[in-house]
Amino acid sequence: MRINYLELCEKGRKTKVCEDYVALPEINEKYEIFDLNFKTKGCLFALCDGMGGHNAGEIASELCANWLVKDFYRKKIDKPILTWFKDQIVDINERIFKLANENDQYSGMGTTLVSLLLTPKYAYIHNVGDSRLYLYDNRLVQITEDHSEVWQLYKQGLIEKDEIINNRKKNIITEAIGTNAHVKMNSYAIEVPEKFIFLLCSDGLTDVMTDGEIDSVIKNGSNLNGIADSLYRLSQKKGSKDDVSIILVSNYLENSKEKKYIALDSFVPEFDDEVTLSSLEKDYPRRRPDDRKQAEESEPVKEKVIQEDLRPENAPNKPEVENKKPSGSRKGLIWILLIIIIAGITTVTTCISQKKKIDELNSQYMQAKEDLAELRSSIISLFSGFVSIDSTFIQLMEQMQHSEEIGDAERSLLNEVLLRINESETPIDDSVRVDSEYVSDEQDSVNHDNITEEQDNESISEEEVQLQEDEVLDTIITEPEQEIKDSIPGTD
Repeated sequence: MRINYLELCEKGRKTKVCEDYVALPEINEKYEIFDLNFKTKGCLFALCDGMGGHNAGEIASELCANWLVKDFYRKKIDKPILTWFKDQIVDINERIFKLANENDQYSGMGTTLVSLLLTPKYAYIHNVGDSRLYLYDNRLVQITEDHSEVWQLYKQGLIEKDEIINNRKKNIITEAIGTNAHVKMNSYAIEVPEKFIFLLCSDGLTDVMTDGEIDSVIKNGSNLNGIADSLYRLSQKKGSKDDVSIILVSNYLENSKEKKYIALDSFVPEFDDEVTLSSLEKDYPRRRPDDRKQAEESEPVKEKVIQEDLRPENAPNKPEVENKKPSGSRKGLIWILLIIIIAGITTVTTCISQKKKIDELNSQYMQAKEDLAELRSSIISLFSGFVSIDSTFIQLMEQMQHSEEIGDAERSLLNEVLLRINESETPIDDSVRVDSEYVSDEQDSVNHDNITEEQDNESISEEEVQLQEDEVLDTIITEPEQEIKDSIPGTD
């Protein structure tokens, strides 16, 4: 039997370095793999997807893949082959776990694993985590089962296989090598078909591609190079951001570029190859859509055991929380809402401030209005006082004129004073009314009995009254009063 093979390992868009690693049945000087013994041991392929720790995900994947291949070809296998692989994977897990705990820079590192040991008769398969192995024999069949939360949903019939790639739990794995002291693995043994293609791959491929899409690419491929290139290009077109690793192994399609192959003629295994064969068909329960929906809603969310991608930028040993970043349109809408809210708050604050200022000005205006009304009232009161003094003074002059106690000279002087007062006096209306917006009460009219008998009852303005009264007071006070005082005997 001639075994053709090809590997592809490409860094993803979200990783700084490629943390996937593939180990092939080839000489490896770094890990001192020289004597491969194909005719007694067969061909061993291993693929790992590293995770976690600062600059350590790629270390865990490289160590795991190479240690497994190295130990297989260098050690004597004295037990059933599946048992030997289980014990060896447990040993590798302990070594990586110890290395991670003893070195801070490796803290939390771990890796997935999928391996294929191919002999002319049987294929022995092991996996830990969500890296997968498919067999294509006229149709594509997934041999391995993922150690992930979303796979448990699929096994329980809660979701369909094609729904895995869109499930938010697809990157949460429940087992990995190096993250815990103990590890669980899956082991399979199957008969090799007459014509076959084995596909080992990391989740950088299966996170975005369904089994149907992979099947279509392999079915239409004419060589291993074309299949690998098509699978990788399609994964990138469908938005894969993780590292993508592929190993293709076939007994009828060739690697047209590198011509990599291994001849397994006259194979005589050194190990016990009698095993219980695994079934290629997985008998998982299937439920009706309504039952699946109801069961999924009632299914409790399990504690997340291992994060799929414990990259250097993430804290080690913490479960992955789906990080859904808002799209550009949502970001723009959020900024617009924030601007509107800030503008609204600013406007309300400004309105409140302006309202306080307006209230303060209104208060000052009302106070000024009250003060002005009080001032006008005081002026009117003062004017009324002057009028009263004027009337009283005239009455006094008239009484003195008719008094018998004064002489002719004094009476003549009084007559002259009264005559001069009558000549200079301007008649004043009995009913002087002051109307204004600040004073609404009608003021009492000042009656001048001895002055208004010969005048018409005409109203005059407030300014004329003020002017006339000023003139009368000046005349009365400044001239006659002084003359009277000078002429009356005994008057100081």
